[in-house]
Amino acid sequence: MSHRHTAPAPSSPAARAAAWAIPVAAALLIVLLTPGSGLDLAVYREGGLALLDPEADLYAPILGPVGDPGLPFTYPTFAALLFTPLTLVPLPVSLGVLTVLTAVLMHLVSRDLTGRLRAALPRWRVPAWVLTVVALLAMPGRETLTYGQINVVLMASVYLALASRRHPWAWFAVAVGVTAGIKLTPLALLLLPLMLGRFRTILLAGGAFLATQAIGFLAAPEPTWRFWTSVLRDPSRVGGIDYIDNASVRGMLARFTEHETLPWLLGVAVVIGLVAVLLRLNRHEDRVLLLGLSSTVPLLISPISWVHHFVWWPVIVYAVLALTWRVRALRIPAIVLAVLTVGALALTPKHLAGMFGPGWINPVIGAVAPAGLVVLLGLTLAASLTARRPGAAVAAR
Repeated sequence: MSHRHTAPAPSSPAARAAAWAIPVAAALLIVLLTPGSGLDLAVYREGGLALLDPEADLYAPILGPVGDPGLPFTYPTFAALLFTPLTLVPLPVSLGVLTVLTAVLMHLVSRDLTGRLRAALPRWRVPAWVLTVVALLAMPGRETLTYGQINVVLMASVYLALASRRHPWAWFAVAVGVTAGIKLTPLALLLLPLMLGRFRTILLAGGAFLATQAIGFLAAPEPTWRFWTSVLRDPSRVGGIDYIDNASVRGMLARFTEHETLPWLLGVAVVIGLVAVLLRLNRHEDRVLLLGLSSTVPLLISPISWVHHFVWWPVIVYAVLALTWRVRALRIPAIVLAVLTVGALALTPKHLAGMFGPGWINPVIGAVAPAGLVVLLGLTLAASLTARRPGAAVAAR
């Protein structure tokens, strides 16, 4: 099924206005009440400044004064080119604009997702604006806002493209290609069209991605060449792999052992295999549901996936619950595990570790989100296989 379900609109103009105003106000309050907001946005801005300055080095060890922001630029030159307009206005202005844009895009996703949740889970009664506020207050959304990150912008671009009524796969291809031109990880979403046999979508996405890199090369040939030949191979620029807020499979393994490379590669194979089978088994389901399953791939297999990258969690939860809900025996385990996994993301492992203190508990806490997500995929696979057996329709009621 690929129907687009929309949430019922509030009954009055005042209610409709409040449904938009409350998430925007919540986002602005989060940023205003958090000291030091906008650190990553400052890095984006410094990247734009470095690209405009012939004497500057875009990929220097740090950009800007130490501590302000004092961080490296880790994205392709195409991203730096897109960030150059940030140099035209003060940082607080661009942070305010990005905050409002993040809230609006998150609410657009929540409105569409709420309709799908109502169709998949008959008892779902949470209005879209509540889902938006929860998504913004949970730590992936909150850190996206306070750091001035573009995670929601990228996620919403892909989501809304695939949820569109007309030419969804063409828009999806363009969205994936362009967002991957900014941050490379969206390329892993192409597992979705691959498993559905949509090879034109893959070619279009690849063309869009190559176009972004060609634009970056034309604008800055030397930095682009250096990004692809040396910068990309230096993971230390992004941060420590074993840092507790790295919620990828490799981050989880690195906190238990110094020799995580081989186990990580096996984990990558498991994740890709799990999701590939799920996509194939459920290829006739709602395409947004399939996107939710696919979004786990870049999050889990990337060497580094900070907690604020997990803004996909509402879409993932929709996909998992929509499929496991059809098998009565798997409903409670799926709900409990989803609550634990999202709870670990909502509070972040670093805050949980601070509550429980140092020692062996830290890597265990850091494993809750990635391991929980993998097990949720396993439960979803069990539900998909069960629902396909003869007589499963009775068990699914």
